[in-house]
Amino acid sequence: MQDRDLPLITGEQNTKILLLLIGGVGGIQSGPNMLTELQQSHRPHLNALARKSITGLHQIAAPGMTPAEEVALQVLLHSRDQGPRSWKEHFSIKACAITENTRYQEICRACDFDVVDGAQGTVATMQAACSCYPDYDFILVHVNETERMSRQGGYYEKIKALEELDALVPQLTALNPDVLAVTGDYSCPTTHGNITWHPVPLMVHAKTGRYDLVQSFDEIACAAGALGVIRTQEILPLLFAHANRLKSFTLKQVESWLI
Repeated sequence: MQDRDLPLITGEQNTKILLLLIGGVGGIQSGPNMLTELQQSHRPHLNALARKSITGLHQIAAPGMTPAEEVALQVLLHSRDQGPRSWKEHFSIKACAITENTRYQEICRACDFDVVDGAQGTVATMQAACSCYPDYDFILVHVNETERMSRQGGYYEKIKALEELDALVPQLTALNPDVLAVTGDYSCPTTHGNITWHPVPLMVHAKTGRYDLVQSFDEIACAAGALGVIRTQEILPLLFAHANRLKSFTLKQVESWLI
């Protein structure tokens, strides 16, 4: 997959982007009701947000290709092991990441993120996100409990983790960011207990955004969303654009993205 530069970031906008990354969120239809863990869970707050968002799925690599654990975040942040770019210098954005995952912490630090260590558990992660919010332009909030349950094969345990997360979502919406996006890094169904190739649900709620007709946040509903299936590397420019942080592209630059 070719990595594209985003050289046209404006540093003038006083807008905030909050990205909630739910670890291993994607599943497949299983369990007694043949529903994914997201579908089976009680998630009124995520669903309410979906009704005021544009939705779709994102795919890290080519169809059928299962990514390594760290690849999803590297692609999402447009980072490369041999040459990660500083977000402060390249994007004029002050960014923060809250995550328990030590590899994710390394990737974010390489991109010049400030990283909050020691956010143990979903509640502490959300509290840290709310504390950090006033000081940053871009806040990445990674919740790990859902993936932990996925790898243990705990269908109902993953559902419980999703429901606990959903109950905390109002803390993020109350911050009223200009862009609030919710997705996962990759799919990790409890039936597999490991990362798979399945596309991941995505929703983007923004003051500059449109809504579509999707009424709930899950893999099946989001497949009918207006975004369709996009590549993971396309999420970042989408968020920047909704935050009025992306300038116009020239024809040459547009063509480079169409390759």
